[in-house]
Amino acid sequence: MNISNGRLHAVTKLTDGWTRFDWFVSYPINNYNITFNIGKFAHFSDVYEGAEKLKLDYYIMPENLEKARKQFAQVKSMLALKSILDLTPSPVMVTNLLKYPLLGMEHQSAVAYGNQYLNGVRGGSITDVGLLFDFIIIHKSALEWWGDSVTAKDIADMWIHESLATYAEPFFMEYQWDYDAAMKYFEGKKQEVCMTLMSLDRMEFIKRVLAICITEEV
Repeated sequence: MNISNGRLHAVTKLTDGWTRFDWFVSYPINNYNITFNIGKFAHFSDVYEGAEKLKLDYYIMPENLEKARKQFAQVKSMLALKSILDLTPSPVMVTNLLKYPLLGMEHQSAVAYGNQYLNGVRGGSITDVGLLFDFIIIHKSALEWWGDSVTAKDIADMWIHESLATYAEPFFMEYQWDYDAAMKYFEGKKQEVCMTLMSLDRMEFIKRVLAICITEEV
């Protein structure tokens, strides 16, 4: 089976024993998110009932089918937030979500998922509230809008995509839970950035400046 961007239009058995999968994309697509994934996948579908119906397709390893049914229910919560923000319908919303050996990638309309069906980042988070949702589902779904539907002209500005998708995480938390949980998560993200930069250990003065970030006063 091959899973790619867009909608599956046809599956054709060829005379030489191969099978041809025709996927159709009717909207502009950025070239760094074009993908194809070949493997033995289990498949199930769902429908998001928003301003317009949106069919959701999930492709996973057969042995993970039941875990995926439970974990991927979070997709609808993120789509509901987008609907409230008037970001739907978008032609590149999450329509396909498939299992991926790495952590994840926002392939346009075919999000790759590798978070092991755990909340946080593979079951970990710097804050307890970060374990309330699946980071990859929420972050990559946000990138279907900021990055895929709205794309920076220059790949050097891809940080804009990532920063807006990162901002979407506490925004989702406030929508799904409350403001206090969102602020706790946001503070945790600031600590995470500082800790990551300090781990680079490239210049002593950078470490001294970043030490300010992890004081109680900030």
